[in-house]
Amino acid sequence: MRFKNKVALISAAANGIGRATATIMAREGATVIAVDNHQGRLDEAVPALRQAGSKAGGKIEGRLVDALDAGAVDRLVAEIERDHGRIDILVNAVGGSTVIDNPQATTEELSFADWQKLIAFNLDGTFLFTHSVIPVMKRRRRGKIVNLASIAGRGLSANSSSAYAAAKGGIIAFTRKLAHELGPDGINVNAIAPSITLTERIRPHWEKRSQGSQAEFKQAVGEAANGILTHAAWHAAAPYQGLVAGEKYTNQQFIKEFQAEHKREPDEDEAIPFAVCQGMEQAVRAVGSTDNQKLRSWLAARTKADPVRTVLGDFYWDKRGLPVGRPFLVLQWQKNKLEFVWPQAEFPGIKDVQWPKPKW
Repeated sequence: MRFKNKVALISAAANGIGRATATIMAREGATVIAVDNHQGRLDEAVPALRQAGSKAGGKIEGRLVDALDAGAVDRLVAEIERDHGRIDILVNAVGGSTVIDNPQATTEELSFADWQKLIAFNLDGTFLFTHSVIPVMKRRRRGKIVNLASIAGRGLSANSSSAYAAAKGGIIAFTRKLAHELGPDGINVNAIAPSITLTERIRPHWEKRSQGSQAEFKQAVGEAANGILTHAAWHAAAPYQGLVAGEKYTNQQFIKEFQAEHKREPDEDEAIPFAVCQGMEQAVRAVGSTDNQKLRSWLAARTKADPVRTVLGDFYWDKRGLPVGRPFLVLQWQKNKLEFVWPQAEFPGIKDVQWPKPKW
């Protein structure tokens, strides 16, 4: 076992990549100090981690520490060295893009406060844990440090903010500099740079993405995303219809005319803008004006009996502005394409869910 009798300190260990790392190390015999800043997550994670390590002798200690509190980090590291005599492995898993409201914000859309928040969340915790652990490892002239970067830090993520890209680029540069500094002391420093990873924080944002965006993700990561269930809002077989130029215009007409023009079938990235245009045309015709306030009032007044009708289905909204009665359409990757698997009875063409999940 790779981690038998090793002492591993892992930040953000109660969920996401940190927890997955803690699980693997516990299963292979490590003593894992699992750090998180949320007591509820720790209370849930620690028993599961202990169960994972039970057969291999892995041990788990949960510690409630804010990775951005320098004093708290220093005290924790001192306690670990006192209790265990060493720290063999440091995994800096704290970080991420979803600590701001719009993780995909352009530079123009970013506020300075959001910029600072992302930089601090991704860089400061990594620095503080590393800064505190270095003397412990130097005293034994060995150790492993693993930092969590991202493909965003290599300029390869079109969906990340510039602040997140800058922070993860900083992690990559920090890792390279550390490797030069600490190599002579027998300390190895590396970074990993994953693409989208469907952690608890990322999944809600992923599920808002269109079918086309998710297909691009599949093309980018391939085997790393085996059998993921995703969500979309459009289906080629759906018997929906809206209006074009005041006349009924069905989903099937949309597909037929799109194919004639573009020599391929449309996907959700084309259907959604078309449906928006259908809805706006109905609103403009109904109020006889392009006045924004009048259009908003008309749309807000839609009901189940008198909805906006589009190729995505019929829409009316609750007081929060959320569409009423519009279920998610769930997809699964089956035989080299995405197949709709739910809701089962809404229209023809729905496949059965396959389990175990098929590979891409």
